[in-house]
Order: sequence, then C-alpha cells, then structure tokens
Amino acid sequence: LRVLRGSPILDVARQAGFLPYKAEMLYWRESLQATLEGPSIAHGVVRPKRSPDELALFQLYSASVPGHVRQAEAMTFDEWKAITKKDLSLPTQQDLVLERDGNVVAWLRVWRGSPANSFDILALPQEQEGELALLHHCMGLLDRQRPTYCLFSEYRECLRRALEENGFLLAGEYSSLVKQLAVRVREPRFVPARI
Repeated sequence: LRVLRGSPILDVARQAGFLPYKAEMLYWRESLQATLEGPSIAHGVVRPKRSPDELALFQLYSASVPGHVRQAEAMTFDEWKAITKKDLSLPTQQDLVLERDGNVVAWLRVWRGSPANSFDILALPQEQEGELALLHHCMGLLDRQRPTYCLFSEYRECLRRALEENGFLLAGEYSSLVKQLAVRVREPRFVPARI
C-alpha cells in the first residue's frame, strides 16, 4: 500500500497487519519551460535498455536500495522482473541506461504525455554525478508544456536536492506499507529437497 503520510488509513492498515517499510516523496514542476541546470553525460553513453540488461539492472537495484526495502519489495531476480515489467498499455514509457566501461551504472524510466510526465532514476550510490546527468538528460525527453512528477524514496537525498535546485516542489509525502503473507523461517534448518 502507498498512503499519504498522516492519513487515518495508516492506522487501519496497521491493524490489518500492514507494516511501513519506506517513506516516499512526490515532487512536481508545473512545466519545463526554463532550462534546467545539470551536468552533461561524461565518460558514458545513454542508450535504450535491452533485454540482456535485466540482470545488471537487478544488481543495480540490489546495490542502491536498502536491504529492508528489497526484502519488502523484491528479494529475488524473478520478483524484481515482475515489479519492473514494462506496461505495454503505456506506449510513452521509455527505459534508458547509463553505461560506463561496459557496466550499467544508472537507469532512467520516463513516461511522457497526457496528462503529465513522470520519471524515475536509479543509480549506484557512488554515481551521484551520473544520476544528476541522467536527470538533465531526462528533461530533454519530456513534454515541456505538461506538469512533471517524480516519486522517489526518502533515502535518495542527492535526487531530492537536484530536483529542488531545478524548481521542483514537494507535492506530497507517502508511507509505503507491506503485509507479509508467508510465514518466515526464524532459524536455518535442513528441509527435504523436491525431486
């Protein structure tokens, strides 16, 4: 569940067994008419995401997202692929990667058009410059007349600062909650193999 922070629904969700696992912020900008500040892509190439990039992107996700968030969202490669699968009903979705020295170091997802633009950027923690360069690159892909939104986790401080420096405003704060349906094994033990 994603619920507006401070909503009375939070208490109801907790009573139903949902637990908060991350906080998110929604930033927006009315239009992109003014030039945005940011570095250009240096020592790398931005290219469309290809099928063989899936494992590299999962590794990027695993290196960039805190363990408790990965545990709630997608612990395995197959779970991650299921939650990041391209929505074919959105023809305006575009996935790009920033590649440096043959390695994928950042990922950009863009949704353009009616009624608004939105995007998400994920980069290795040591790739703040790459994250900022992708943000700048992203702005050139969007419909400049429409509002633009970016929803991201609170722990991504570099992205928050870059958005604020480029005229984005806080539109809302959210809590994401999860309910575990499987019973977790508390102690490691041997179990029979299925053959």
